[in-house]
Amino acid sequence: MNASFRSRLGALALLVALAPVAAAQYSGSVYTTDSKAAVENVFGKPRDVYMAGGPGPNAGCSGSGLPDGSYYFQVTDPSGETLLSTDPLASRAVVVSGGVISAAGEHSTRNGPCGSKIVQLTPFDPTPNSSGEYKVWLIPAADYVLGGPNHGFPSSASKTDNFKVRGGGKPTDQTIITGTVFYDIDEDGVFDPSVPDEVPVPGWRVEIETDGVVEYTFADMDGRYEFIRDAYTTHTLTSVAPAPGYVGTVGGRWWGTSPTVVTVTTDAPQITTDFGKLYFVNTPELALSKGYWHNQGEATLAANDPEWREVVNGLCLRQNFTVSDGYPEEETRFYVTETGSFNEAFQQLSDYLVGSNLGVMAYNLSVQFCAGVLNKNFGNLQVTTFLDEFDDDILVEFGAIVTTSRDLLCDPRSGDTGPHGDPEWRDILEKHLSVNLVADLCRALLPEWSGMNSSGDNVYTPSRTAPPITGIY
Repeated sequence: MNASFRSRLGALALLVALAPVAAAQYSGSVYTTDSKAAVENVFGKPRDVYMAGGPGPNAGCSGSGLPDGSYYFQVTDPSGETLLSTDPLASRAVVVSGGVISAAGEHSTRNGPCGSKIVQLTPFDPTPNSSGEYKVWLIPAADYVLGGPNHGFPSSASKTDNFKVRGGGKPTDQTIITGTVFYDIDEDGVFDPSVPDEVPVPGWRVEIETDGVVEYTFADMDGRYEFIRDAYTTHTLTSVAPAPGYVGTVGGRWWGTSPTVVTVTTDAPQITTDFGKLYFVNTPELALSKGYWHNQGEATLAANDPEWREVVNGLCLRQNFTVSDGYPEEETRFYVTETGSFNEAFQQLSDYLVGSNLGVMAYNLSVQFCAGVLNKNFGNLQVTTFLDEFDDDILVEFGAIVTTSRDLLCDPRSGDTGPHGDPEWRDILEKHLSVNLVADLCRALLPEWSGMNSSGDNVYTPSRTAPPITGIY
């Protein structure tokens, strides 16, 4: 390392130590070029590969550059598992000034775009990747973690780019498969950085399967992943959730707002597939009791009249009397007036929700079911909601439990579930048994709704922010 560079690097290292580059403010890009600074991802020889850092390759010199300071780089396989750079870390130091790489340690440089230097990446070992693919990483020196993930280059603080080296000359028939893993706060499946809290999710694992061979990579701090494959081939991309996994598995809390498995055919120079994610947390504070809806909820229902009447009348709610006491089955169903005044309809609902309990199981379920659905449609739960239905740490979509409850209440046998009514159907409504009464596989359906409307311990809604993904998995 020459004295001039050592002096500049030492001064800038002090600057970084005093004002480290914050990951959220880490702008700019890293990308590979040939020796003439032409943007390229496929090369004929290792010595042909150079790294550029600064504004993105299509941003122009007025685009956002890298924060000034000292950085390290490395070359690995696409997963980051195998370190391929063969020289010491100190030899792979670069300086950024004016938003672009301006100097390098012991690696050769050439003139690059926007007054920058491009840095030759050799020496590095051949990749073990079956497609001949590599990944270059760039990280602020202050964010390097000795002994940390990816050989000290955490995904959450690194910029990356993939490239290939092919012997026998540079191939031209290649496709870049890329995309962004992002926290999809508005749940539309489209990455929009202008939406508050819609941000990249670094460290996310993306797998690619080709002819039975599975390889993987991790999204960098921009949420970006990349693979390079031959043109006119077919591959399967899979977005893999970190622990505790996807909703639907034990303990799973991640949910995909876009498909998690996608088949791509490389029939264009670049194929882009983004993966939207949400993370669900327990939110007991969103519970609203049936007592709320017969009292404080009056103003909310008035503001949503007559829509709330249509919702209530579509639930097959049951009255507090039973067929076995002489009532026809159809008279055991509860409805509010659809043509009368709001006050009349609300009074009917209010009286219904606080009626005395004569032990009709379908009624007990109905009032809790009604309160929960009102909360979902007009109250605090007007967001995507999952429930821990069987108290087994497996989350189920709210709508699926609504369907189950409604189907049970709509069955004519629900009209005969008083103390002297159909004992089998009382058990089904109370314990959410399957029709073959496999009790040990299910938990109570009635407590599911009453718990949701009281303690709320079984209610899960999206977190405003994604939990950090640390390490590799």
